[in-house]
Amino acid sequence: MVTAVILASGIAKRFGENKLLMPLGEKKVIEHVIDHVKKSKVEDIFLIYGHHEKEFKDIAKIKEIKVIYNEKYNLGQSYGVKRAVKRLENKAEGILFLLGDQPFLTSHTINQLVRCFKKNPEKIIVPLYDGKRGNPVIFGKNFFGEIKKINGDKGPREIIEKYENQVVFVPINDIMENFDIDTKEDYLKALKELKRKKN
Repeated sequence: MVTAVILASGIAKRFGENKLLMPLGEKKVIEHVIDHVKKSKVEDIFLIYGHHEKEFKDIAKIKEIKVIYNEKYNLGQSYGVKRAVKRLENKAEGILFLLGDQPFLTSHTINQLVRCFKKNPEKIIVPLYDGKRGNPVIFGKNFFGEIKKINGDKGPREIIEKYENQVVFVPINDIMENFDIDTKEDYLKALKELKRKKN
């Protein structure tokens, strides 16, 4: 079984406030991501949060997904990833790690990645957007031990680089699916993209 983990415990230093709780159309940024995962064939969904505890717990309750608290959220993304692995390593065959600030990712793409993982359960499944590696990524359980060793803000990227020969790439057509919000300029771009999609 593939378990989805939505990473929402970062501090967003470049953005200046919690970008995941910013409105994007009629929903918050994080709600777009949650809804796409819920529409996919992934059955078990966890939201990993750090600060803004009440807001994230309220969203998770409304969306009927589970939560994991990352008490070391100020030390970088890798601690959230490790926290998730420690919680799920005995029940998940693979973990799909999603960024909470990637609002245009679709359930169709998530399903493509999950299908690929089912055929390659001992590999790392990575989407390819216009020839470039992107997110989200699925790690098979044989990589959980490696994930528990990572530190800092690099996250699982170093494992992908270390085990490049164990990576299966899945080409994705729409590069906007890989778009994530890091700055205020990115946020404005996301608002424009949402408006374009509605027209």
